[in-house]
Amino acid sequence: MDDRDKEKKIEPEKFCRSFLKKAVQRMKKLTKYTPEKTFTIEKNRFHGTYYKPEKDNYPGKVLIVFGGSVGSYMLTEMCTGKYYEAGINVMAVAYRDVPGAPDKLEYVAKKVAVLMLSAGCDVLLPSEDICKKVMKRLQEKNFVYPYRHLHYRTASHYLCPAKPLTAKLFRVERKQPQACDESREKAFEDTMKFLKEEWK
Repeated sequence: MDDRDKEKKIEPEKFCRSFLKKAVQRMKKLTKYTPEKTFTIEKNRFHGTYYKPEKDNYPGKVLIVFGGSVGSYMLTEMCTGKYYEAGINVMAVAYRDVPGAPDKLEYVAKKVAVLMLSAGCDVLLPSEDICKKVMKRLQEKNFVYPYRHLHYRTASHYLCPAKPLTAKLFRVERKQPQACDESREKAFEDTMKFLKEEWK
């Protein structure tokens, strides 16, 4: 029996939102990055924060980071840190829980390479199944751009580069913290490899 069988499904809206908000507010004090520019829906029609690295290793390229459907925008900003340190221009973008954000999201199709990551112990979403379905659909539609799905067996819902305090909410993070940290680092390395290949 694995962690998913032992652990009850967590209701994101009910269980994580308030805890995450408090935790990220505490972690905001530890943020060492100063944004180059900020954007608001009122002035710019979108909400975002742009981080420009001291050494731009990928001129003319910008990595846009969107957060999950639940949680704080500050967590999205936290996820930009490791990419910023790698010399990448990063834009953190919020699509909910900020002034002026729409109630519903619009689907926008882009002609770009696709990299999807899934976690083996994700109790919030069936991420592996979702990624497989997307990969299958891209194949059926003869998607001409590169697409790839990478799966990390010992990983929680927090597979992003940032590890928030709320990670301890998940059993696998408490029982196998080192393995989860290694999965996060491997996911980051794999993402960087993918970006380098596509940004040649």
